[in-house]
Amino acid sequence: METKMKRAMLSLLFVLAAAQGLQAGWTTPVPLTEVNTAYNETDPFLSFDGLSLYFTRSATSTFYYGRIYVATRANPWEPFTSVREISELNQSGTDVYSPWVSPDNLRMYYGKSPGKVMLSSRASVDDPWSPGVQVSGLTLAGGAYWPKLSQDELTIVFHSTPDSGGMGGTDLWMATRPDRNSVFGNVTDLATINSSAGDGSPSLSPDGLTIYFNSTRDGNQRVYKATRASLAAPFGTVEHLTFLDTPWNWSTAPCISPDGKVFYLTVKIANGTFDIYVSNWESEPNIPGLVAHWAFDEGSGNIAHDSAGSNNGTIYGAAWTDGVLGGALDFDGINDYVQVPDNDLLTPSNTITFAFWVNSRGGQNAMLHKYAYCPDQPSSPGYSRAYQFGLLSTGQIEMQIFSSASTYDVSYGLGSVAFNEWHHVAGTFDHGAVSFYIDGQHDSDDCDVNNE
Repeated sequence: METKMKRAMLSLLFVLAAAQGLQAGWTTPVPLTEVNTAYNETDPFLSFDGLSLYFTRSATSTFYYGRIYVATRANPWEPFTSVREISELNQSGTDVYSPWVSPDNLRMYYGKSPGKVMLSSRASVDDPWSPGVQVSGLTLAGGAYWPKLSQDELTIVFHSTPDSGGMGGTDLWMATRPDRNSVFGNVTDLATINSSAGDGSPSLSPDGLTIYFNSTRDGNQRVYKATRASLAAPFGTVEHLTFLDTPWNWSTAPCISPDGKVFYLTVKIANGTFDIYVSNWESEPNIPGLVAHWAFDEGSGNIAHDSAGSNNGTIYGAAWTDGVLGGALDFDGINDYVQVPDNDLLTPSNTITFAFWVNSRGGQNAMLHKYAYCPDQPSSPGYSRAYQFGLLSTGQIEMQIFSSASTYDVSYGLGSVAFNEWHHVAGTFDHGAVSFYIDGQHDSDDCDVNNE
């Protein structure tokens, strides 16, 4: 008996357990107590080495306008232990805010009222920051606020007021440049994701393919994201990140860590002040009944470790790559697969759940199938799929449940996933009833499936 994960382009997560939605692994946001005070702390940005958190503090007992601060720590997994003001950039009578720092920690882009994007630099990490100069090419009638960049510093996103045109409220904008020494151009309103409400405080994933932002499109200030297949493509469907909602319905300025496992954001709390909150991705979620979890986070080698048990898999051909949350494996759709040895735990009798993050190039993808020997049919090849879960060429989910080499039931989802972008797909089998889920939303049911 064996289990194989095969022909699934960039399948990141397989969970054999209770059904989980899109954000199953994210913890409830909690205050970042080591930096929060009785005043306003906003606009968090984590450095690429994970050792510094830059943020804005305002409305204190000694100053009103925003000033930029930095909190530091010795190791990325430790709490922040030191907080200081970056006094060389701060000014009286005007706000400086929304810092973003380059991977080498030598350039800081930030906002300055009214509506300017500034750039400061330093020769080494031990030197003070130089006086900021305005970044060229971003002059709009409504200004440029809350700037954030891609890791290569060639794409910048920000928001602007209705004076710049757009959908009605504050809008998200983007500009690009061919190299770091060039002026930003191609200043574009992100019409595919903007709404008639207020959309703002954007940030980018390091590769520039995912944008995070806050919006009041549902009447509350919440966090959303959208992805695109390439830097030349438009951003696609907007997704509400429900796991970042808070009781006070005011979540803004999201920033995800470079490894995709920590979200920092600004939350307006009950007393009306603003604090920085944090949510972590749990690579080993505490799910009752969890049997196996392959996160594909190793990044090298030929073993895919099961973080929930001992069902480690051997990788054949698939290549390590970046995923939507940490790492992933890239399967060629021909002969790449991960093989897991026999284990009775992987053969539940009446209930099973599959869940994947997947980015498919198209075609039929058997994301996971399990072979089982059928001694009652000696004329068969000797092995059949005990179960199979995957995507069809239409993007629909398919589940097959086998009771012998030639006896099986097939269920199909009604909805479909778009190709060349990340989606979370899941399927459950419970005593003959099959249910499918796409991106955390219920897709369809099939209540007459063989469960022998």
